Amino acid sequence: MEASGVALLRITLYDAINSDNPRNILTKYIKRCNLEDCLDDISDKFGTKLRTQLGDMSIIYYIPDLTRFTSRGGIMQDLGDMPKDAALCGLPFSSCAIDYEGNLKICCEIYPENEVHRRAGIVGNLKEHSFLELWFSEEYNQLRRDMISGNLNNEVCIVCKSKPKNAEVDKELITLWTDYLGI
Repeated sequence: MEASGVALLRITLYDAINSDNPRNILTKYIKRCNLEDCLDDISDKFGTKLRTQLGDMSIIYYIPDLTRFTSRGGIMQDLGDMPKDAALCGLPFSSCAIDYEGNLKICCEIYPENEVHRRAGIVGNLKEHSFLELWFSEEYNQLRRDMISGNLNNEVCIVCKSKPKNAEVDKELITLWTDYLGI
């Protein structure tokens, strides 16, 4: 992966969420790579995180704090209402999410095991198309156009409650996408 230009690999350990000692679990995973001597604890309000380096690539093992969970594209219920003035979601403009089957998802909130998410949240599969073909595909670009113009009708995005928790959207990045998309 490093040779392909990957600078950061984040591995989320959902199975360790209720652990009494999450650092031990994280250390166990890192020992598999023989990198335990160079661990940095970068835990923050979002969870327990340990970072290590593999050449130029950072690897972050992460156990999230349940109180910071998002709605996972509307799958999780009883999280309260999303504010009406929620900011534009920046995920489809700035990051990618690929699942274990090689599906490029519109964001990290997509769980292909859910029928609605599979239908509305998967751009395509890397076994059939290159990353660039999917990243710049008309389907994905149309979602971005709809988000920017406020005409969003994606059945996952309209119920997702994660937008207010996302990092502030980079206005310069959105301007570049706006120009690219011809909006």
